[in-house]
Amino acid sequence: MGFPNGRCDGPRCPIPEDRLVHVQQRDNTAADGPSVTTCGLTIKSPRLPMSFCRQRSILAVSGALKLKVNAMSESQKNVLGTDLEVCGTDPVTGYFRDGCCNTAAGDVGSHTVCAIVDDRFLAFSQGQGNDLITPRPEYRFQGLKDGDRWCLCAMRWEQARQAGCAPRVRLRATNIKTLTYVSLEHLKAHQIDLN
Repeated sequence: MGFPNGRCDGPRCPIPEDRLVHVQQRDNTAADGPSVTTCGLTIKSPRLPMSFCRQRSILAVSGALKLKVNAMSESQKNVLGTDLEVCGTDPVTGYFRDGCCNTAAGDVGSHTVCAIVDDRFLAFSQGQGNDLITPRPEYRFQGLKDGDRWCLCAMRWEQARQAGCAPRVRLRATNIKTLTYVSLEHLKAHQIDLN
């Protein structure tokens, strides 16, 4: 998943520690354990109480199971109306840093477009005051480079499209909430995953 030593912990973890929940063995679990599904990934574990699973999404599995709190109770849909797929895990993207372009009320930027960024878009974004290139270790952000997959703000993508430098998109990993700001026709004109 792109984490050092296969684990998401320590100073190089892209997820702030206060957003992770380390799950320990619980006595109130079913014998075969519940399952958790997010972005098409299902994990079964006897370590997860069922009530806990319905409100969390899987972040990483390595040694101890780590979950990220995001209070989502059901799978989100993509712009095609099917289950939202993973956008990118190296670097880990998404408003919740779960690899998916999931969103919630607190995501005021609507980080819902799964884009394959290129140098042209990165330069455009930097010129608009949103530097996605420069690493920001204090936010555990390594900076983006040409070819990285990243959940972009829907309005930034639309702004780039209007300026003639929108990056390509993965429709199956672009959240349906994007359609509030961007037309499906415009997204399809920049898609990479339908043909």
